[in-house]
Amino acid sequence: MKKLSLIILVLLAVAGIVSGVSANQITIDSEAVDPDDTVIITFTLDEAPNGLLACIYTVSLDTPGIVNITAINFPVWAELKQSDFISPAQSVRIKFGDLSFPVDNGPGASHVPLGSITVVGLRPGTSAVILMIEEPNGLADADDVQFRPTITTGQVIVNGLTNSLEVISSPAGASIRLDGSDTGEVTPFTFTAIPAGDHLVLVQKDGYYGAAKVATVVADSPVTADFRLTRRRARLQ
Repeated sequence: MKKLSLIILVLLAVAGIVSGVSANQITIDSEAVDPDDTVIITFTLDEAPNGLLACIYTVSLDTPGIVNITAINFPVWAELKQSDFISPAQSVRIKFGDLSFPVDNGPGASHVPLGSITVVGLRPGTSAVILMIEEPNGLADADDVQFRPTITTGQVIVNGLTNSLEVISSPAGASIRLDGSDTGEVTPFTFTAIPAGDHLVLVQKDGYYGAAKVATVVADSPVTADFRLTRRRARLQ
């Protein structure tokens, strides 16, 4: 009998009942946005069986240059609010609590809003939105039960990914400069997420004359810049 009781106790501890840890899920929205436009990404806790007293987390964007955080939005139930946010940012720490607990988010609360961020699209691409609860007391209720939720990863897609520019040359293996910058790539190569408009393409290969042309990238259409390189003549001694 003692052995059976011990097994049950171990199972309860693993499940988080003895340790005071409960499993929940935080969902992060995924959204699409155009360059220079903004969109709101919200965070939601699926349920708080014992209510929710306080929350501390850091939210980050994993790909610099695609989107920036321009504003943070605390949930309406939060009375104590604190953040280190300075716009624009790639990461921000957010802290808030509820003095009127458990009136607003009491036991049995579901779909509890945990705030949101406003982001602005910078250039076409995709950036993950990652939320991390601060340890050890980042998500707690009035009974000091520490939530250890699973957290989905959201993403922001900045539209315009279908624009592409293919650069080819004969012979292949020529280095590519795009709009005056060394890309580090050689022909043949396809650039994606290229803004629509005119782009100066220069290719160079040892033993051949360099060549340049203006390629006009059209929205949602592939464009090819094709070069036929001329071999340099050997100088007579």
